[in-house]
Amino acid sequence: MSTLGNRIKFFRKRAKISQFKLEEQIGASAGSLSRIESGEVNPTKETLEKIVKSLGLNIREEDYLSGKTTEPVTVEEISAVTNYLHKTYPSKSSFFYLADERWRLIDLSDNIIKVIGYSSRDEFLRKAYKKTIPQVLIDSGIGIKKLFDEKYYKETLFEQLYFYNKEVGFMQDDEYYQNTIKDIHKSPLASGLWKEVRKADDNNQALFIKEEPLVYFNLLGFKVRLRYSRQPLFDYPNFEIIEYHIENAVLRKIYSLFNL
Repeated sequence: MSTLGNRIKFFRKRAKISQFKLEEQIGASAGSLSRIESGEVNPTKETLEKIVKSLGLNIREEDYLSGKTTEPVTVEEISAVTNYLHKTYPSKSSFFYLADERWRLIDLSDNIIKVIGYSSRDEFLRKAYKKTIPQVLIDSGIGIKKLFDEKYYKETLFEQLYFYNKEVGFMQDDEYYQNTIKDIHKSPLASGLWKEVRKADDNNQALFIKEEPLVYFNLLGFKVRLRYSRQPLFDYPNFEIIEYHIENAVLRKIYSLFNL
């Protein structure tokens, strides 16, 4: 069960700071942090703000620590954002998917569904809805892997695991995170890459991740380079859209003839 004390303890240990040292940094009395982490008392808003600042938490981590995102987005929020999405984005002429703050797949464009080989959105979402992006990439039954050029699949999976750890790895007590880790360990390839990511994180080592947001898709049997962007939705801050763009103008024209 997720508690504020447990979350503070996780972030403190991740920062490799003792209770005594953190108490010093935030000006708290001796033993107060132990009582907070054990759940005996709750910190004041001022104390929590000092802890956030002292541990150097980013906004996503702060929201999780404070309890704003300890529960997944609601059905109502998902309904609102998907209605907005289909009114705003041309689903039949774009490659995109929608993810929430837990990196769970919520929706995607008709083009991606078509290329993977599904007859309808409902058919695909029955298998992939609310699964995290690493789970979707790993699960051969979903079929997303066929979208990526085989040579670059490992690189793509590694990058996604790296960013998943960076952006969701603090949700240690979340059921979706825990289920994702279980599925990662079931895949020899994903498990090996995950160990590499976690080892580097634990030792504060830098990993080489290419700066350009590029990926290679198999489209109609050809390897095509696409540039992708990640855009948080202003009115729905717990969601972001990941969109892919064919760089080559000639190829864009050709694929448009096939309604891609």
